[in-house]
Amino acid sequence: MRFYFLFVIFVIAVSSQYVESQTTIWSEDFDGNGGAGSNWGILNQNIGAQGITSNLWYISCQENGNAAGICGSACGSDNSLHVGSSSLGDMGAAYDASSLCLPGCFLCDLGFCSDVTTNKRSQSININTVGQTNLTLNFNYIENGQGTSDDCVVEYSIDGGASWIQLGNPAKTTICGSGQALWTAQSYSLPASCEGIANLRIGYRWQNNADGTGTDPSFAVDDITITTPTPLPVELYSFYGESNGTDNVLKWATASEVDNDYFILERSLDSKTWTIISKVEGAGNTQENTNYQFADKLAPNGSYYRLKQVDFNGHYSYGNIIYVTHNDNSKFSVYPNPIKTTLSIQVNVNSRTKRTFELQNTNGSVVFQGIIDS
Repeated sequence: MRFYFLFVIFVIAVSSQYVESQTTIWSEDFDGNGGAGSNWGILNQNIGAQGITSNLWYISCQENGNAAGICGSACGSDNSLHVGSSSLGDMGAAYDASSLCLPGCFLCDLGFCSDVTTNKRSQSININTVGQTNLTLNFNYIENGQGTSDDCVVEYSIDGGASWIQLGNPAKTTICGSGQALWTAQSYSLPASCEGIANLRIGYRWQNNADGTGTDPSFAVDDITITTPTPLPVELYSFYGESNGTDNVLKWATASEVDNDYFILERSLDSKTWTIISKVEGAGNTQENTNYQFADKLAPNGSYYRLKQVDFNGHYSYGNIIYVTHNDNSKFSVYPNPIKTTLSIQVNVNSRTKRTFELQNTNGSVVFQGIIDS
């Protein structure tokens, strides 16, 4: 009996061998440096019915906008956008999770006590992306609340705020020993519909019920940027992965490096939300071929990977995305990536089987098919 396996290879770029750095085309830091009042638009937009004392979005230093990896702190010199109580005022990312009486009671119906049910969006002004492609949304945030009942989602609009599409739902962040949350970096790839338009908007929508369950912090965000790739002189010859049981082995090679400090290897299950899994020191400056390798132990089956390259001056870049699956103990590699003239596919298997493969472009269209006999 013959078994057939399909190898689907995602090729992100086919013309350049250079890693791409990120150039910021739009930013919002809420500090007045092109921030609050200039790059941000509607602070509180009601979505559906609201409670009498629904929570509010605020811009202030009451929740200091710390860098990623730093625990939350009291008011400092860095403003953030955050959700707080309307009845108690702006106390940072501290919200009301409970009404003062049970829903449906007679006095509540007469308005003698509050209802904190909230569904509000805070959104940017129009963002011009004409002439820009391959956009990424980046920001630092903290969040707790209660599951999806008290929760924040990230949205975008391509018609100036007339309609909205959910981009992602950031995970709840780590709670530090102080009880404050850990500021965390998040990035999402924006869809192609966000490119080349004059009225892109980014929004954050907070919802909470009034069931009395939920834990601070609510949600806070700072240092929002939209970036697009630009070439950097780090010549990445190949980047590929192979499955080894439950481990994925990632390998990459550079033909030359200029001021290359280190690489960050990131993993994703959906190619949108990324997690850092390793930091690998770079060679600095070299015109020689340099090889790198990292074993992702007990990796989830069906994982996307990408490389972030960081210069000595802090400038960074992202390379191509690859996809690795556990496939009946077989190993395969694809190189070089990106392709210049020739694509090589190497397959090592433990049984005599016929394997078919498809080569797809970034739109999912099949550009080549073939058969590998072992």
